[in-house]
Amino acid sequence: MKRLLILIVAMSSFFVVYGNDSKRVYQANEITFLGLDYTSALFVGRGGFKNPIGIKRLTNSWNEILMTEYDKYSIERSFWVKAKYNLEIVHERNQSINYEERIIDFELSSPNLKREDLDSIIASYPEFNDKGVAMVLIVDSYRKYEEKGYYHIVFFDLESKKILDTYLTSGRAAGFGMRNYWARTTKNAIQNGGKIYRRKRKQFVQ
Repeated sequence: MKRLLILIVAMSSFFVVYGNDSKRVYQANEITFLGLDYTSALFVGRGGFKNPIGIKRLTNSWNEILMTEYDKYSIERSFWVKAKYNLEIVHERNQSINYEERIIDFELSSPNLKREDLDSIIASYPEFNDKGVAMVLIVDSYRKYEEKGYYHIVFFDLESKKILDTYLTSGRAAGFGMRNYWARTTKNAIQNGGKIYRRKRKQFVQ
């Protein structure tokens, strides 16, 4: 119970409106969606993540499913905003990681990533030719003992790479096979994140 309370308090710290910067997020006519960034994720519970090489391959599948099963994972449907997809950056980044080093056995009682970690991740992205607002799901952790995946939904300015707003969301795992089991967390996190986005949007759009 204590661990759950700590996690809830930590999660609530991410529900912050960053002044005028966040207005751009919720007043944008179109958002560039970059997909799922696994480069700082932790995979908790070695019994559930026995094949690090397989995880690297699955990061491709977990991103591709955003397109191949678009209706289930639609950003436009959940967030009610027009989205332009560009998954090339996260694909390249995800393949550069040694996932054996990302698998741990100890339980987490709070988010793996802090705000300063998110700033560093976004700052490490290559320069963008486009302008406007981008959105990326930075995967915080997949936790086998909880059967949940945690994601930081991050909105940032493409030109300056400054974070405009961010919040933590999660999704319950379900389904057969490792691919589908953890992909369900993405689906649920997108839907949950969309509810938060729509609620916050009402503050800025009449």
